[in-house]
Amino acid sequence: MSAMNQLALEKAQGPNTEQPQEKRGLIQAVQEYDPDLARRAVGIMAGRKSDEKISPERAIAAALYERETGHREGRDFNVDEKMGLVPRYQGVERDAHERNVGRLNYTYRPLTTAEVEENEVEPGDNATICVIEQLDIMREARLLGVPYTPIVGIGIVKKFEKTNREGKPIYLKGGYTWARKARNRAYKDALRHTPGHSVTATEVLEDAGITPDLQEGAWMSRDQAVIWAENERAARQRAAELEQMSPAERAALLEKSTLMRNPDFDGYE
Repeated sequence: MSAMNQLALEKAQGPNTEQPQEKRGLIQAVQEYDPDLARRAVGIMAGRKSDEKISPERAIAAALYERETGHREGRDFNVDEKMGLVPRYQGVERDAHERNVGRLNYTYRPLTTAEVEENEVEPGDNATICVIEQLDIMREARLLGVPYTPIVGIGIVKKFEKTNREGKPIYLKGGYTWARKARNRAYKDALRHTPGHSVTATEVLEDAGITPDLQEGAWMSRDQAVIWAENERAARQRAAELEQMSPAERAALLEKSTLMRNPDFDGYE
């Protein structure tokens, strides 16, 4: 291992690490048969903050994932010591991933005069069109000699959305603009009409009346959201059934449920 990589490794592990000797030497061992993998792992460890240290095993796993997929740690995924590899889809990218729509090419264009009239776009509004092409489907269509029609979505930010109740302008944070917000709306509108999953995880939960309290950066798959929504509907249905029971019926049900969990239960006094 080069002197630079050795220094980076020592920085990543910290001077007073309590890891066993065999773990401290894990990346050095990998260096002997796969220098590229060791270099990637050292880079991942060295780039961590002092309170976000990861073990050599996690770093090597992340390095393998980077090399096999072409993704980059910190950009396309995060590596956490407890959770392992966590996808890092943000905004519209997360939406496309959840919908499983495949490889996309998308462009934006202004509305035509007819589209402005049809969508009642008024002076002061921000509006744009997003045109999405599903590359794999478009390629298959060309091979079959059939026409391919791109998916079109429209995004509009109304003038009133850009002011508060006092009529003063609302300034978006982080360099975000109203024009960009309109583009994101157009992109998502196009995705909703793109073959794939009909709804995202967020839409599944919204349909079930659930407002998830997730930590910043947390990601939930559509399948996880479906399970959550089904459990929530079942719980609400059960609560409604209990609400229709008389006090005596609820007491009998409680006693029966308790007896099933505890055969030695001798009844409530």
